Amino acid sequence: MSDLDTAQGTLNKLTDRDVRILFLPSMTVASIHIQKGLGDSEGECHHILDSFVKKHRLTERKADLRHFGFNHPDGDPVSGSYHGYEMWVSIPEDLEVEKPLQKKLFPGWLYAAPMIPMGAFEEWEWLFDWIGRSESFEFDKERDDPECQHGMLEEGLNYGYRLDAGLGEEGVQLDLLLPVRCKKK
Repeated sequence: MSDLDTAQGTLNKLTDRDVRILFLPSMTVASIHIQKGLGDSEGECHHILDSFVKKHRLTERKADLRHFGFNHPDGDPVSGSYHGYEMWVSIPEDLEVEKPLQKKLFPGWLYAAPMIPMGAFEEWEWLFDWIGRSESFEFDKERDDPECQHGMLEEGLNYGYRLDAGLGEEGVQLDLLLPVRCKKK
């Protein structure tokens, strides 16, 4: 049985080969923030943001279109605290956004980024384990904002293509984005 326990422990860990370090540049984003019950907020954000992207033909106008989301706040269904979700899509700087969307400037940052298939959110725990073991990087606590998921983001990969092709959630891939900085030596 100990061989099985050892194998399971190895399978549920990220290695340096599993985690990319990337710098997200600053960008102007259209943001939607909805705070409701668990599960409802994210779906409504998707609907509003997808409609906005289609209305403004952003998949045609913005070749570097990016799509991000995060819990805001990360409510606790047991205690009854509210759960919310915020979602962003990158936009041209001069594009006007209408309510309920809000225009924001994302300042950019350095992130540790493993890719996951949609739904494998247990890998957030694996990413925190990895950063705790890393000799080169540490969680950037200066980015720590508990209301906005501690600076953590999820990026929907190939968002524009998936939206244009009318693909659902099957096969969706995400980058988990954990803000990091180099350890001082």
